[in-house]
Amino acid sequence: CTYSLRGPAFDELWGALDGSSPAEVGDGHPLFQEIRRHGAARELSLVVATLQALASGRVRIERGRVVDDSGRELPGGLDLTSEVDADVAQELAD
Repeated sequence: CTYSLRGPAFDELWGALDGSSPAEVGDGHPLFQEIRRHGAARELSLVVATLQALASGRVRIERGRVVDDSGRELPGGLDLTSEVDADVAQELAD
């Protein structure tokens, strides 16, 4: 699962860095708080979606490799971004 750190939720906050580097302003900056909020909102949904994918056989681990239900290797793993985004959309809209 991935999410962009650009877009409506973040762009104004990036601008508020006012030329400072992220390291200079520290993790108490509103930008980092919003990044954490988006990550935390996705965490439980990602865990549940992963467990569902494993339980249903949609994905499995074979000899240390992630494979789909046809046995094809998924080198980057199973991308659950769209499912997780749909699940957390309302929470993040608030």
